Amino acid sequence: MKIEKSLIKKLVMFMIVMSFTIILMVPSSFAVVSGESASVVLTNMKNEPDPAQPGQYFETWFKIENLGNSPAKNVSIEFVPSFPFSLDTSEKPIKSIGSLGIAQDAVVSYRVKVDDNAIEGLNKLSLRYKVSDDFGISFVETFDIQVLTKKAKIDVESVSVDDLSPGSVGSIKIILKNNGVSIIDDIVVALDISTTATPFAPVDSISEVRLGKLTAGKSSEAVFNIIAIPGASAGVYKVPVTITYTDLVGNDFSKSSVIGIVIGGKPNIYVGLEYTEILTSGDTGLLYVSIINKGIIDIKLLDISLGESDDYTVLSSKNVYVGDLESDDYDTAEFNIHVFSNGIDGDDLELPITLKYLDANNGIYTEIKYVTVPLYTQAEAEQFMLKPKAFNSGYLIFIVVLILGYAGYRYKRDKKA
Repeated sequence: MKIEKSLIKKLVMFMIVMSFTIILMVPSSFAVVSGESASVVLTNMKNEPDPAQPGQYFETWFKIENLGNSPAKNVSIEFVPSFPFSLDTSEKPIKSIGSLGIAQDAVVSYRVKVDDNAIEGLNKLSLRYKVSDDFGISFVETFDIQVLTKKAKIDVESVSVDDLSPGSVGSIKIILKNNGVSIIDDIVVALDISTTATPFAPVDSISEVRLGKLTAGKSSEAVFNIIAIPGASAGVYKVPVTITYTDLVGNDFSKSSVIGIVIGGKPNIYVGLEYTEILTSGDTGLLYVSIINKGIIDIKLLDISLGESDDYTVLSSKNVYVGDLESDDYDTAEFNIHVFSNGIDGDDLELPITLKYLDANNGIYTEIKYVTVPLYTQAEAEQFMLKPKAFNSGYLIFIVVLILGYAGYRYKRDKKA
């Protein structure tokens, strides 16, 4: 009789060991606790939200079902706090299910807090459960819970564009920053310059840059080399930019933005003397100044003014409004001045001309150009036939004296006769 009792105890222990071994072989998405004839399976049904987020709560549901051929008595389940998961204070960690009949199931849920410092990826959530039929032995099982930030976050940190003029080549540099807390992968930056509304073309036919991976808090640069189409009008052009990337769990994201690219160029204005009535000091007359736009961009609202000087005075208005001046076009401005007789004969007269205008993109410009007016001596002006020779008064007196002398001679001769 003692031998039979000893054999029964050994048989019971063997069954316990075998039951524990079977439990360890069950996948982590569900667990099994076997009673003498009952078989209880624990499954993680769903989590909301999924993935869970650091610093936030999520709800998790578990189904307990009896797949055995006899009822499971006094089934209970207990939440085991373990980093990064803790139970909401309103929740009771132990949930008593009671008895589960054959093929019967029950569902329990927990409101769980994710620690702020949780590591993104799969984290283990632990539960302890037992069935009284198993001699009061409890088991701890873990379940994989995905933890990620709400959304992978990548931002355009800065954009720099080289100065472009029609026909010139420049670079666009777009710096992206990973403002999330996890790695972002498969980053592709695409520049859409395919439409006729954007007068640009990629150099080497590359309008897409692949950056690969970017760790949290780091930045990376996408560089595009483009050419502004020759003949393109100056202005600001909106160019769409699309950024695509993937998070740790393979979710795809797309972000669209617009950058502005300016086509401009430095204005090139020539100012020169077109015609002058001023030849020598002491002259009063008109002079005409020509203004030529030799640049490749148009200018607007051109206003010119003639500055004062100790060598002359302006008799007309000092200001002349020209307005818009297209590339390779010209206009003239007229001034009436008097040049003082202060010993500057033979020297050049410098006229300071102030230009104020806007470029095609409303950039403000102020320039001072100097127009040279040559001044001649009287002799040079006569020599070059710029002026008629001045009449000699001494020669006139000589002629008058000669005439008077001849007249006196005739008078005396006629009187003697």
